[in-house]
Amino acid sequence: DLSRIFSVFFASLKDGTIKTNEEAKFPLYVGVGTIATVAVIYPIKDYCESLVHNPAVVGFILIGTGVLLFVTEIISKNLAKSESIIGWKRAILIGLAQGLAALPGLSRSGATIAAGLAMGLDRVTAARYSFLLSIPVILLAGIYHSLELVSAGEMVGFNWNAIIAGTLVAGLIGYYCIKYFISFISKHSLNVFAFYCWVVGLGMVIYFSDVHIKVLSLIS
Repeated sequence: DLSRIFSVFFASLKDGTIKTNEEAKFPLYVGVGTIATVAVIYPIKDYCESLVHNPAVVGFILIGTGVLLFVTEIISKNLAKSESIIGWKRAILIGLAQGLAALPGLSRSGATIAAGLAMGLDRVTAARYSFLLSIPVILLAGIYHSLELVSAGEMVGFNWNAIIAGTLVAGLIGYYCIKYFISFISKHSLNVFAFYCWVVGLGMVIYFSDVHIKVLSLIS
């Protein structure tokens, strides 16, 4: 899909059809979406990282993710029609949604697909753009954290062969998982993921807020 998108992009640049070729605009949409994502993430990254150490809060956010997915399904089903044209406004707003997914417990793919569906995109286009939008951000995050490790002098003694092999295997498995995920999303409801988020999120809230200890003490 990536090779085809870029071949269409460069071909349209050559023949001057990029303004009218929606497929050729995909890399540009990903570019502006990525800028929007970085604009959101950069100011809040330290705060988001601090929330990782509060699992109960993460559980609440996960429950919120479930609500987001559930409500999005209702909205998308009530829309008169869906379309495959992303456009600049949708590209930016979905990028902003991806930035908010820096909050631990807020699913990146869930937030971006939900944003796309709520704005009238069809399921395949929303899932496809969500996947493509993740690539630059993942690469930028990897480079950023690698530079942090280098500046801290913590890269010495790393087993680079193991790291490269692990990265390749993870990328390969991730590719097939995403391919299946896009196929699943195009045919099925997001509600199954909403219920999963509710169950896991509620479990985290109960366990890490010590509610289970209080309940057990009352029972005993």
